[in-house]
Amino acid sequence: MVGRNEITEFAKGFMTAFPDMKLTMDSLVTKSTSIEYHWSFIGTNTGPEGKCNKVDFSGFEQ
Repeated sequence: MVGRNEITEFAKGFMTAFPDMKLTMDSLVTKSTSIEYHWSFIGTNTGPEGKCNKVDFSGFEQ
């Protein structure tokens, strides 16, 4: 994604599909050449055409 508009549209998709979503910051990790933002995402897919499946996953951005 490049630019605010693309990031906004991407985020709206998650907000629509998972209206109860919670995105939390787990940590910031300093590496020798970068910083990592570690996060966790939980929610229930109750948006349009949702199947009420719960998700709980983590990741990081560098």
